[in-house]
Amino acid sequence: MLQAHLRVALLATAVSLCAAGTARAAMVTFEDYAPRTALVAAPGQSFSAGGLSFTGKDYQYLTAPNIRRGTSNGTEVLVAASGTSITKSGGGPFVLHSIDLGQSYRGAAPAEVTLTRNFAGGGSVTEVVSLSDSFRIFTFDPVPLNSFEIGSNGAAAAIDNIVYTQGSGPTSLVVWATIIVVFAGIWMLRARPDPAAATT
Repeated sequence: MLQAHLRVALLATAVSLCAAGTARAAMVTFEDYAPRTALVAAPGQSFSAGGLSFTGKDYQYLTAPNIRRGTSNGTEVLVAASGTSITKSGGGPFVLHSIDLGQSYRGAAPAEVTLTRNFAGGGSVTEVVSLSDSFRIFTFDPVPLNSFEIGSNGAAAAIDNIVYTQGSGPTSLVVWATIIVVFAGIWMLRARPDPAAATT
């Protein structure tokens, strides 16, 4: 009986550890703003939405699908001329799960932009992608970032539906270590005789 209770306690501990380190993902959609073109940041200034900050290299503005002829999900989008740097508002790491990117002018030639992930643990990865007048969904491994940068030589990127998690969240190493410790404890309990059983 004692062993059974200890097994339940170990399993409950594992679930609690994994759940405690798992933050709920948030999505930034820019839907809290008026459905019209609105300048939100001059070059070098920051604009915040949904817990993230956007620092543009050029002008940044929000636009509705009925105002401009650019890429659209049918909702408001953020347009960043010459790119932007995305960070967590107030600082600290965040995990970027996915982002919708497109070219802000429909019918224009495909634009090449650079996407740079600056990791919280150091180092960075940069890739060059091509944007057209249809949104593409870019997904990423759940690695904590200090910032995510979109860069271009004058091309304006349309940004929408950013899915992210605040903080670093549990790493796969922590999760697997918890699982190993729990099952090792269960194995040790199985190997030991139950005192209650010995007295009956």
